[in-house]
Amino acid sequence: MDNHYRLPKILFEGDYKQLSNDARLLYAMLLDRHTGDPISISRSEIGTLLGGKSKPYVIKIIKELIALDLVLEKREGMGNVNTLLIAVVA
Repeated sequence: MDNHYRLPKILFEGDYKQLSNDARLLYAMLLDRHTGDPISISRSEIGTLLGGKSKPYVIKIIKELIALDLVLEKREGMGNVNTLLIAVVA
């Protein structure tokens, strides 16, 4: 098991320059969990990953990733955790 997150350099170039550092960090964390299958993760769990961030802040970070097509959020319905589809950038 690797003790480090890999952060693609491309996230600091081109359109990705506008990403906040927390969005980059979240992307690296999600990419670390990515096995090719969609990831089911709650917003509260994402908040915990980011050091106890609030739900509105987590939503803002997810929207940053969605806006640049790094993540696609699939709504699963009332009471179910949304699924995140991770785009792998080269």
